Amino acid sequence: RTFCHVDPAEVNQPYPKCSQPVAPDQFGVTFASIGDADLTQFTFALAQQAVTTSNDVNLLPSVKDALRYLLKKPEVKAITCNVGFCAELQPLAQAATQILVREENLAAKPFLLGSPALIPLFNSSLSPTLGIDTETESILIITSFFPGLDMPNLVAILRDSGGLVGVDDNVTMAELNKNLQEFFGITCMDESMACATVMLKLITLNATAMAKGVLVIGWNLQEGYIPVDSSGGFHNVNLTLETYNPRVKNAADYARTVLGKRIAVIVLESTEMPAHANKIRMDWKVPVYDVSSVAKCLMRAAPSFAESHPPGLETEVVADLFGNHAFLQCVEELFTPSFIEPLFGTQADGTLKFYEGIEGVDLTYLTCTGGQSPDPLKPLARPIELYDQGFPVLVGELDPICFETAVGMCVGVPANGVACPSLSPGSGNCGGGTLGLQLNPRVIGIGFPCGANGSLCNSFLDVPPLNQNITKDPNNSNACLAPEQAQGFTFGNFSDDPAVPQ
Repeated sequence: RTFCHVDPAEVNQPYPKCSQPVAPDQFGVTFASIGDADLTQFTFALAQQAVTTSNDVNLLPSVKDALRYLLKKPEVKAITCNVGFCAELQPLAQAATQILVREENLAAKPFLLGSPALIPLFNSSLSPTLGIDTETESILIITSFFPGLDMPNLVAILRDSGGLVGVDDNVTMAELNKNLQEFFGITCMDESMACATVMLKLITLNATAMAKGVLVIGWNLQEGYIPVDSSGGFHNVNLTLETYNPRVKNAADYARTVLGKRIAVIVLESTEMPAHANKIRMDWKVPVYDVSSVAKCLMRAAPSFAESHPPGLETEVVADLFGNHAFLQCVEELFTPSFIEPLFGTQADGTLKFYEGIEGVDLTYLTCTGGQSPDPLKPLARPIELYDQGFPVLVGELDPICFETAVGMCVGVPANGVACPSLSPGSGNCGGGTLGLQLNPRVIGIGFPCGANGSLCNSFLDVPPLNQNITKDPNNSNACLAPEQAQGFTFGNFSDDPAVPQ
């Protein structure tokens, strides 16, 4: 539904198809999974380790296998990724593409692996329309982040990038973010890891010059969005859009009063966020980009890119893409606050597409039901059992241990003051929860409670019990929100800290 209209009867099919005939600027999608084992699989947690992942040669064979599958499929015209932090894989994807083109005589296809990879365009001579003045304007990046890096590792990576020389490994997050602003100019709205992960992304993309124009907020504590990070569960778009505005207003106020800047562009990092974009454009009157923007513009560029890139021609894919007229024209067309995406999100009449008729208790507890609509003829979300992990895994082959999580039973995950009454749909056992010891003897070192694909748990008896208080049981990371995950906004009249009076 992100990329084409899908008839309601198709939503619960294993491989749903676009309605025919496919409308202009709509297209189908196929998936390829990166890696097939716990240590070589590109998981959500691994995606946060931007700089180390971007040059991790252990991932290169898996990236190469996924790209080979997609480059050989004639119906695949362009490639992106279904987690925003995938942008860090672009160096590996470039290397893998060159190998496949050279050794197997394949043709390169345009790729851009996430909305953060658009950021260099906003400080580029390639398009006067897109360029921003970093002295007076800011790009607001709203990021879904997962605290998968420990502080010494984080500091070491940033130090190796040319900044933070002499900073002690025991630096606090507040001190680290202060140094990020001093050395790079990036502005951190909180004491979380969100800003650091975005900074690592800019380093990977060779876009550190844009840092002084970037303002970052993390949405790991945004009501309605919390399940994305905490449990791999269903994210309640309606609830998010009802409650997000004070958080963005806080960032805009900070930019104006402290930095002397206005927010000129908003980039939604997570692939969970496209359904927010229309409402944010309407409310804030600025351009908003997300993964659907990336995919739409890649597909616009695909015909001319294919004409100029025959089999066997080695190329710098992203550089060629940024020089592609059709791609730039598409990105420029989206540089308007009046654009309304008709496929999803808030529409011109104020309705939230696919949420019509869902209200009351059904709306509040959507995370607990996995987004299942009370009207079977108007489906909102696909059952988690039909999750398409991508080649070589077929729909229906995932381990059932990955289908339900106890983390939804934590107060505040489905909604403020609300907890699911029982296990809820979510992947928390197989890629959710904070990295750490898992109280499962089959897990080697640190990892996930049941491994990336559930293979380390024979049954739910092997899943660590839900940790309601991580301070009492720090070795069990199958846990409710930990105090150190709080963002702690304190600017103006807005705070995520319940101890701060509003």
